[in-house]
Amino acid sequence: MKKVHLLIVFISVSVFSQKKFDNIKSEKLGEERRITIGLPASYDEKSDRKYPVLYLLDGDYLFDPFSGAISYGSYWDDLPEMIIIGIHQNKNDEREDDSTIDQNEGLPFEKGAKFFEFIGAELVPYIEKNTTQRLSELLQAMT
Repeated sequence: MKKVHLLIVFISVSVFSQKKFDNIKSEKLGEERRITIGLPASYDEKSDRKYPVLYLLDGDYLFDPFSGAISYGSYWDDLPEMIIIGIHQNKNDEREDDSTIDQNEGLPFEKGAKFFEFIGAELVPYIEKNTTQRLSELLQAMT
């Protein structure tokens, strides 16, 4: 019986988060990447509030489990509410190329280095610049 209550709480908490898809054109990668944007349940209530941002690799597969775990943790005040940015990497098996490293140095190499630069030089600034403006527009489009 305890497990049933926990499942109901888990489902009810995760239902209130807001999820939207977006595309970002990357000059570093020479292609467009799809991202999933997850907003916390309180985002529309506290639009002036700052939220931490979690950048999640393999977002097309891992977004929902992470979103649920974070929603559950924030419900119990174990984790802060946060914005989740899931980076899709499985359309053309990009995950393999995105994680290419130099075997001797252990650092990103070739496409792995470009993917690393995409996150730091393109995606993070894009999200920071557009968090207030763009995400508010996405919120309005969802309602």
